[in-house]
Amino acid sequence: MKQWLFLWICLSCVSVNLSAADDSDFSIAGAELAPHSGQALPQKGWVPQVINEALKSSGYRVDFQFLPFNRALVSVRKGQIDAMSPLYISELRKTFLYYSEPLVISKTSLFYTKEKPVNYRNISDLSGLKIAIMRGASVNPEFDKYQDMIRIEVTSYEQLVRMLLLGRVDALVGEEFVVREIIKNDDEFNGKHRLLQGDVALATQGLYVAVSKAAPDAANKFNALKVGLSQLKASGRFNQILQQHGIAYENGLIQPVRDPLDDIH
Repeated sequence: MKQWLFLWICLSCVSVNLSAADDSDFSIAGAELAPHSGQALPQKGWVPQVINEALKSSGYRVDFQFLPFNRALVSVRKGQIDAMSPLYISELRKTFLYYSEPLVISKTSLFYTKEKPVNYRNISDLSGLKIAIMRGASVNPEFDKYQDMIRIEVTSYEQLVRMLLLGRVDALVGEEFVVREIIKNDDEFNGKHRLLQGDVALATQGLYVAVSKAAPDAANKFNALKVGLSQLKASGRFNQILQQHGIAYENGLIQPVRDPLDDIH
């Protein structure tokens, strides 16, 4: 009997210790969205670097994982992964995620070819055009409900750019930094010298960190993240990190510091 009691106490201690260890791990998922996040980028991109530094003094061990966007979102919704970034905000996602203040504000823009420019000033200018866009993406209320254009939905930014360069769509809509990064690195189709970016942004949207409400110790993790991000911005370190990655930050909006794609404007 004493042996069974001793074994039960030991197992209980192991269980408690394992639970505590789990709670001190902070898993964060992100998609390959250079220059914001990416396995081949310095520090894995500015987003992972900001999160790591924000949580440095919190006692949490940060594990940043790269997953396809939809898989990451499902895992975070179930609480299998604690958080996700970078991420846009939506009313649906707010039902299962705690959102930080926006890390930054970025532009969603229209891109097209020099051979077939699109003179966009208002939504009616897109009438009859084939527009490539990320599956499930929301741009702005007017764009989202407009029925006179043909939406071609894809699952990656690389597909967006490729479809435009192959002439399968008239234009693409996407977050400007990610699209420009893909164009800059395109050698196959010479995209840097063939594409233009519209000078009127379709939207400006925040990029966030969001913590799963189903995650272990979710409230404490979210609070640690909020406090760390606030301190990072107040100290000026947040701005320094963005500059290290070639991004200017002013009044919340990000702009390229060095712009190798001036010829696409």
